[in-house]
Amino acid sequence: MAAVTAERILEYMGRGETRPIPVASGATIYGGAAAIVTKEGYLEDLSTGANVQEGRIVVWVADQNDTYNNTPTATTSAGSISGTFQEASITAGDKTVRQCQTDGFVLCTFTAIAQSDLYKTVYLQNNNTGDETQIDGIRVGTLTTYLSATSGWVELNKYYQKDDLIVSRGTITAATTTTGGDCISWVNPTGETIIVEDIVLDITTAATGAANAEVGVAANGTTSSSTLINTCDIGSAAAVFSATNDGGAGGQSYRKMTSTQYITMTPSATAAGLVGTYMIKYRIWE
Repeated sequence: MAAVTAERILEYMGRGETRPIPVASGATIYGGAAAIVTKEGYLEDLSTGANVQEGRIVVWVADQNDTYNNTPTATTSAGSISGTFQEASITAGDKTVRQCQTDGFVLCTFTAIAQSDLYKTVYLQNNNTGDETQIDGIRVGTLTTYLSATSGWVELNKYYQKDDLIVSRGTITAATTTTGGDCISWVNPTGETIIVEDIVLDITTAATGAANAEVGVAANGTTSSSTLINTCDIGSAAAVFSATNDGGAGGQSYRKMTSTQYITMTPSATAAGLVGTYMIKYRIWE
C-alpha cells in the first residue's frame, strides 16, 4: 500500500484530545498520516522509514485546516511550541507543529490481515500501511477490530501480553527417578512459537543425593535435554543457576521453541529432598 502524500481526514475514535508536537527540520508531516517521535523529540515522517529504529512512539496526525496554519511542507528548522499548552494547541502553535493523537483508535490500511490476527501487534511499513508481521516496520498498537483483509481499527500504543516479556514460575519436583522431565516438564502454553530468553533455577535446599541436572528444550515432556543448562549441581548446596550464566557446553539462553515443545529438567540421580522453584522468561515469536 502507498504512503500518504497529501492532507486527509483522520478516521479516529476516542476522547478526541490531541497533543502538539514540533516537526523535525526537513520533515514533511501530513494530516491523517502516521508519524514517529524520534529520540530528539520531533516528528519524522514514516514514508521512507526515517529514524524507525530510534523512534520512541508512533502518533497519528489529526486533520488540520488553514485556520491553524499548519502547512504540510518541509521545514528548514525544527519546530517549537510557544505560549501555554492551551494556546499552543490552537493559534500560538508554530506552523511547524502538528496536532497528534497518541491514544485511542484509528482506522488503518493493511497489506494483508485476517480475522485470526485480532489482538496481534500491528507494525507500520510507512505512514499509512500496517501489517501484523514485523518486517523493517515499527510497532504502532494492537488490531482490535477486523474489517477486511486490508482494513481494521488499531488501538494506538496499546500492547497486550503477546508482545511483552512473559514470565512463568513453578515448583521443581524432588524426583527420585531419572526419567526425562522428572524435575520439570513445562509445555509451551501459548500455541505459538516462542523464544526462551532464560530459565532460572532457585535451589533453596539441595537434594540428599549427589545429583546433577540438565535442562533444555525437548520434543515432549519425558525426553531429556541440555540445550539450556548442560549440567548443574543440585545435590551439594543451595544455589541459583541460569541458562545465561551457567549454560555450560552446548547450553545457552535464547532458544527457539515450537508450539508443541517442552522444557524439561532431568536429574542424574535421586533428587529426594530437593526444594526449589524455576522461572522461565520468554516472548512469543510471531
